[in-house]
Amino acid sequence: MPNYIPKRVFFEQEALEYPAGKYLYKHFKNLGKSEIKLLKSHNRVTEIPGKTPQECYVEGKNTLVVGVRKTLDFEKCKPSAHYQLPLVTAV
Repeated sequence: MPNYIPKRVFFEQEALEYPAGKYLYKHFKNLGKSEIKLLKSHNRVTEIPGKTPQECYVEGKNTLVVGVRKTLDFEKCKPSAHYQLPLVTAV
């Protein structure tokens, strides 16, 4: 399976304070194949191109956003009795 190389990578500034964030930033910068931008918050990314919803969807799949999760609360996975740790933050 080939490695995933996104067209663009957005980093929340706070993510660069963590080893994983630093590693990913260096990795994608050294590859030189992805556009890299810094964000104040990863909650709402508005810089993904596309004129139609379909274009935005395709471009969104070619975008990696690296952010910091603010809470560590588990959420119920209804109707299951299991819990999940969401990897995305709802707005």
